[in-house]
Amino acid sequence: LGEASYIYVVSRYGIPLTAAVSSFGFCFLLDVVILFIIIGLTAFFAAGSTPLSFAGAAVALAFCLVGIGSIFILIRWGDDFLSFCAKVATRWPKVKKVLLEWASELEGVRQSGSAYMLVVLTLGLRLAKYTSLYVLLLAVVHQWNVGAGDLPALPVTVAFIAAEAGASLPISGIMSFGAYEGAWTAVFSSVCRGPCEAIPVAAVALAVHLITQVVGYSIGMAAAACFLLRELRKSGEIPAA
Repeated sequence: LGEASYIYVVSRYGIPLTAAVSSFGFCFLLDVVILFIIIGLTAFFAAGSTPLSFAGAAVALAFCLVGIGSIFILIRWGDDFLSFCAKVATRWPKVKKVLLEWASELEGVRQSGSAYMLVVLTLGLRLAKYTSLYVLLLAVVHQWNVGAGDLPALPVTVAFIAAEAGASLPISGIMSFGAYEGAWTAVFSSVCRGPCEAIPVAAVALAVHLITQVVGYSIGMAAAACFLLRELRKSGEIPAA
């Protein structure tokens, strides 16, 4: 429903359907690669001084390099790959037409120079998001005298990413309650050691999820109301203040 809503909304502004779908697909792939880079960066900086930690840091650095390389390949040769697929799909004219349109749009993104800025913005937004979730988690668990030193950054980040992935499933439930908490609890409980073991993990996951939902939907509904009011004023259905 979320993806369909995105495509519907951008189509209302005169954007062709193929452009809407391709922009979503490009951003989805970019988001997945960025998540791998964030996991790699978190693991790299969380590594200690033991040989095993150094090996983990090397693997994390490899993840980052693979992610960066994937982004570069997608931006630089993505349109060529789609054009090649279109040549292969000569027996299916409709498929060929869509692939050629996607290739043309991706080529336009590359030539405009906006693709790399999109990568930077996506990475910045994701880092800000998971940093803020980590700070929110610290605020929730403060009552159990658990601090940043007791919560490893890598498992916490992976737990949040797993929770979001679980919440994206079609059977995740209303507002993703249940799947989010289950995925977060499963990942975090498997790596939680020391003082953080005293935390009621499922309750903490529910609290963090509930806070983010209440804040997010409140801001979203306020923004939607302001947008609707502005459109009604433009159309003259209600007088301007």
